[in-house]
Amino acid sequence: MKLVSALVLGLLVLSGGCISCTKPGDIGGPLTGLPQPAADIPPNGIECQERADCDDGLACTENRCNQGACVTSPLTVCDWPAESIYRAKNLTGLGGPFWDNEFYNDLSGAVWNPETRQLWVCRNTLHDSRIWVLNQDENGDFEIGSKNGNRGEWAESGDLEGLTLANLDEPETIYLIVEREGLIQEVDLSSYGSTTIRNSWDISHDMVSGWGAEAITFVPDRFLAAQGFVDAGGMHYQSKGGMGGLMLVGYQYGGAVYAFDLDRKEGTFSFVGRYQTDGTEVSGLEFDRSTGHLYIWHGGDVNQLEVVRLSSSRVGSERKLDTITYYDGPGYIIWDNQEGIAITSNDDCVSGKRSFFLTTDHGNFWSLMQFQDFPCTE
Repeated sequence: MKLVSALVLGLLVLSGGCISCTKPGDIGGPLTGLPQPAADIPPNGIECQERADCDDGLACTENRCNQGACVTSPLTVCDWPAESIYRAKNLTGLGGPFWDNEFYNDLSGAVWNPETRQLWVCRNTLHDSRIWVLNQDENGDFEIGSKNGNRGEWAESGDLEGLTLANLDEPETIYLIVEREGLIQEVDLSSYGSTTIRNSWDISHDMVSGWGAEAITFVPDRFLAAQGFVDAGGMHYQSKGGMGGLMLVGYQYGGAVYAFDLDRKEGTFSFVGRYQTDGTEVSGLEFDRSTGHLYIWHGGDVNQLEVVRLSSSRVGSERKLDTITYYDGPGYIIWDNQEGIAITSNDDCVSGKRSFFLTTDHGNFWSLMQFQDFPCTE
């Protein structure tokens, strides 16, 4: 107890939370490199008659009424909108006692299933990567799941950096991004403790290399159509491979997001396009089906959250996803390699708040945090 108390006291002395409302290197001015949304891009989906109808109350964003619908874009980096990391709920203890806690090292990815109310997390230890499923009870508390007497934990090989769901009617079919090998894998985890690989797609050639593939999320076709998603050539695009949507992969080097159209029956895929973001590194992705927003976590020494539309603008010879809002992170404790994110549904809002989950590689005592005051989106 004395050791733990001393650690906590020492940590509280460290500074944390949002330091400023500007991007590192800026001096309070508008963000550079953020193109203003074109007049014909899909709006936020909020109807309006005048600009005042679109005001989100944030000085860091520009809100305008365009053809009867609101469009929001960033002016500066906003303060972190939820509680600081010191006040967030710590879920790391679910991994076991501190002398034998599997969550302590290399926790790298997370995804939330709004229908089963399960949080899936993974770690990326090269020769001992693992996946866990956490069940939420009626009180909002979590525990590692179990089925038929087996613990909801799977041992994997390879450099597992992220995971996601596609069809929510298949809640135990999980898609993984495996760095180094540069693979997207479809695995069946319906038998707890035992993994069946259904498909493996080698995307390394289209990403230059497998090194740097850090994040993954799935976007259903209905959102691609509604928000005017286009391929690398600027043509409207929806999936053709039979999955009913596209798989997005975040890249650590350069901060781009890559789109792939996977075919589960044939085990083939089509490369759709590469899209720049406002960061130079991407370590976490989560698509929120309740709002249609794509959340991008810029990790490393940045640790900031970008919220984007699925529409994109031409920037030079490339396309760039249209940014809605850009947030500073929640601060650090000791280790700052924050990598994976997940977010609960807008339908779970209580007093305008919902949960945001953050995993930290080498986070030790603070590897899995739940921020319960993350704002809902209209």
